[in-house]
Amino acid sequence: MLARLRPQTKEELFNLRHAQLRNVIERLFGVLHCRFHILNSRPEYDLAIQAQLVLVVCALHNFIRHQANGEEDDFYKETDLSRNEDDTDILLDGQTGVEPSSQIDSVQLVDMGEMVLERDRRATKMWIDYVTYQNRNR
Repeated sequence: MLARLRPQTKEELFNLRHAQLRNVIERLFGVLHCRFHILNSRPEYDLAIQAQLVLVVCALHNFIRHQANGEEDDFYKETDLSRNEDDTDILLDGQTGVEPSSQIDSVQLVDMGEMVLERDRRATKMWIDYVTYQNRNR
């Protein structure tokens, strides 16, 4: 019954959409792990190579999907991961990598502040669009 409640604030809407996107991403990583077993073993490469490896398997996955010409490939016939066809192409923007340092310096604090501002800006835009849509459909 609680699942039918609509978000009441921009933060609730942002969190809902963030959770939905995270579910899609986790399913996509599940697809990659099933298809490319190299991702299941302990990494023997440095972080930069690991990030490139993820990009390569994403590109290979997309290539295989597009070469299927709309037909399910054998991998998808064996799994239930194809139920959300629109979610199975993996979008790449080239922005990968993790800061290896565990210490937070002043540059990172500035970056975090900028990320908070960007998150709030996006949440506000989502909320305005959501409210506009809700009001239009009444």
